[in-house]
Amino acid sequence: MGTPTTAGRRLRNTAWFMLGALFTTAIGIFGTALYEDKARNIVDRIAWVMDGTPAITCNSIPKWYRKIAPKSIAANTVYQDNNDTSYVAANAADGNADTAWIGNYDAPNAKYMSWIFDRETNIRLICITNGYTRTGANYSMNGRVQLATLTGCGNEDIHFTMPDHWDPEKKDPGDYREYVEKAVDCTPGYMRLWINKIYPAVDAKKTVAIADVTFYGP
Repeated sequence: MGTPTTAGRRLRNTAWFMLGALFTTAIGIFGTALYEDKARNIVDRIAWVMDGTPAITCNSIPKWYRKIAPKSIAANTVYQDNNDTSYVAANAADGNADTAWIGNYDAPNAKYMSWIFDRETNIRLICITNGYTRTGANYSMNGRVQLATLTGCGNEDIHFTMPDHWDPEKKDPGDYREYVEKAVDCTPGYMRLWINKIYPAVDAKKTVAIADVTFYGP
């Protein structure tokens, strides 16, 4: 799509303002909090269209998307270090890249994380921060997911590969916090991420880590 002209931008902004004013007036007369949220959602969608429907990514979430919090999160393995610190699955749902779920990867059964949602909600985007990204040392000394399978999102399993960013020259934790993005379109009551293969830790420690998993939808 071409770059909007100045007149086009003015038209778009004027239309957006008028629509916003119309919905605001209607809310003031008839509205409740529920209708107010719906009206704002409609206005935000229209503004997104008028902006040329820019790509929706983990670094560019439109206003009409919302973060979808799972009711619960679990994993079938949790690593506990020598200081009795447990790296529980909830660490991967706190929005903090300095914490992580870490699981043992030497047991014979498959490893997974799973999520249960309050009700079936439309999910369109999943943002994963792979590995323990608190520091470069934390990243390198724990395994990262390489091959994964997502189940529960639609009728077919979703298989994908996550990239690895380990580089001994990289010292900034930000170098390891690139999102793994999965565009989906499903209304699950639950989802499960099966870990099929990992990038091993540099010291051969049998662990796998995920710093964060966030779900978004309209």
